[in-house]
Amino acid sequence: MHRDDDMALLEKFKGVIAISQRIRKSEVAAVLGLTEIELIEKLIAWGREIPFKIDGDMIVVDDLANFTAAMDAQFDSWTRTEKAGAGKLGKLGVASKPAPPAAPSPVPARAPRAPVAEPVPAVSIPPARLPAAAAAARRKAEAEAREPRDYHGTALAAGDLAAMMDLERALGGKPIPLVQDVDYDTFGLVACGGHVVGLGLYKQGLTSLPESIGQLQSLNELYVDNNQLVIIEI
Repeated sequence: MHRDDDMALLEKFKGVIAISQRIRKSEVAAVLGLTEIELIEKLIAWGREIPFKIDGDMIVVDDLANFTAAMDAQFDSWTRTEKAGAGKLGKLGVASKPAPPAAPSPVPARAPRAPVAEPVPAVSIPPARLPAAAAAARRKAEAEAREPRDYHGTALAAGDLAAMMDLERALGGKPIPLVQDVDYDTFGLVACGGHVVGLGLYKQGLTSLPESIGQLQSLNELYVDNNQLVIIEI
């Protein structure tokens, strides 16, 4: 994975922790678009520089200010590294002339050909199996991805949860409350069976909606009155 991808994942991780300093690994994995095993690998790498801990199924940050400062320091470090790499061509930005190719080595004399052996019958080797613990963890992560997750007390499927968290970040971290019904002047969401079926975003100062809102497959009603949304005609 490229550093730009890692920075994007860390930026999302930072946004999730800003909302809740104690959150399930499975929920973070859903927001970052990773399997739980991939998330654990990332957490191991990030944990060398960023202060958080894993308590069972939960990711816990005890000191949000210290966590945020460490994240910003990591971003600054990556930016300085990229700038330093860009300056390696010199002041004029001209690469040094490549060295001439080495002279070809003399071709050794061919040895007499050995007699061809009879072909050995192919042996079928079964594919390597994942260790039992890793396979069980993968099955658990896949099962959890299909189960509803908690959005401020409302159980939502993984795709719906990711969309709502992206929308919450677009609102500057403002949670979207659960309501019984939505209309043009409503701010809230209606959920049924782990899915968002109605969404009202009345007068929230929005200029755009996150692309992940397309993951709300069960959305029947959407009201965005009194916002500053830009409509692009295609």
